[in-house]
Amino acid sequence: MSAPPLTMTSTPEVMRHVQSVIKETTIPSWVRSVPRNFGEAKAGTLKADEWRTLATIYLPLALVSLWGEGSAHRSHEVKAHLWAVLDNTMALVSAICIACSRTMTHSCITAYRSCILTWLSTLPVALPAAKPIPNCHMACHIYDYLKLFGPVRLWWCFPFERLIGHLQHLPINHKFGTSLLIFSTVILTFQPGELEQTVLESFIQGSRLRHWLARPDCPTAIKECKVLFDKYITNSGVSSGDIFSDVAGRAKQAAPTDLQLLTSQKCMVLHARTDFGGIVFSRYSTHQGNSLIMFYPGGSQSSPPIPGRIKYIFKDNGRTQLAVQCQLPAGADAINPFECYPYFPARLYSAQVDEDLEVVHLQWVMCHYARWHLSEKYDVILPLLQVSIDTGHCTFYLHITTSKTLLQVLLFIVFFL
Repeated sequence: MSAPPLTMTSTPEVMRHVQSVIKETTIPSWVRSVPRNFGEAKAGTLKADEWRTLATIYLPLALVSLWGEGSAHRSHEVKAHLWAVLDNTMALVSAICIACSRTMTHSCITAYRSCILTWLSTLPVALPAAKPIPNCHMACHIYDYLKLFGPVRLWWCFPFERLIGHLQHLPINHKFGTSLLIFSTVILTFQPGELEQTVLESFIQGSRLRHWLARPDCPTAIKECKVLFDKYITNSGVSSGDIFSDVAGRAKQAAPTDLQLLTSQKCMVLHARTDFGGIVFSRYSTHQGNSLIMFYPGGSQSSPPIPGRIKYIFKDNGRTQLAVQCQLPAGADAINPFECYPYFPARLYSAQVDEDLEVVHLQWVMCHYARWHLSEKYDVILPLLQVSIDTGHCTFYLHITTSKTLLQVLLFIVFFL
């Protein structure tokens, strides 16, 4: 019989720290956050996408800062136990980050297998009460799928889950079709009923509304409301503060003093936000999360990207540009608790930003980043790579659809397509 752990890992103090990290972390608007009262009964059940956000952003930041390098513990034994739990957790987090990379190489695939096997082999030691389940074995086979199909984001089931969720919210009358026959030759015979007709009509009505809002002859006032409509329907992440600040800031004005050093224009239009490749970038005074960017200095991708926050968005010679304040590096005496986890890309920086501005072209931007104030002196910077607004960023789930879900997808393909 295994010995009881030296200390509990899930305590009220730990949960309060996780909740504080959730509240204090600045994230871009496209990241679907988790309830700030996570861990409480009234927070409800998290969805898969919320678990992904929790596991790849908030939990690693909270646990590494609480138990990692530089933290204080009441004894060496407790420290060793908590470090074992932390290393085990970060092995899984590292495997998630590797699997969700936008590109996949042989070294990445090998690193994934090493991390996932480390997690499984150290799990009985770190958490003796944890019992292996079939998903643990399935996670090992992700290694084979990465070799066959590439990054997980190319074949995960989140788009189908969102489609199913959208269909579930459509009005229905609970009157199904009269027959559904599946032959051995996979030939389907389906006679739609009132339910399918209701779903189809609701789907078409929504499509027609979106099409009308996107027409060039749509009234200007309605177009301004479209962004709010998109936020409500699709959770695209554009805040009302972005919208109205941008509308109000279209008139030319005198260039700010610090911006005059970067451009010869005396008067210019300062924008609250700009859209590039379907991703919204905002100035810091409009939306802090959308203003935090990782960019290549001078546009050279041979140099490592650096973090900064957008202070101004302006046009120079018809080209939209960003005036950025770079995040200052941490001092040489800073203890970086994330350094021992190379596959989790969080890094330690100074909490201060450079007063001087730097011009950044939109093409130089690599991604947004999440920022958490570790202390008064230091910030933790976590790059958030994103493929598109619809698919979101890092995630890792081998989703085995149930027969009910499979039937729903099958009905949609047969009837609607």
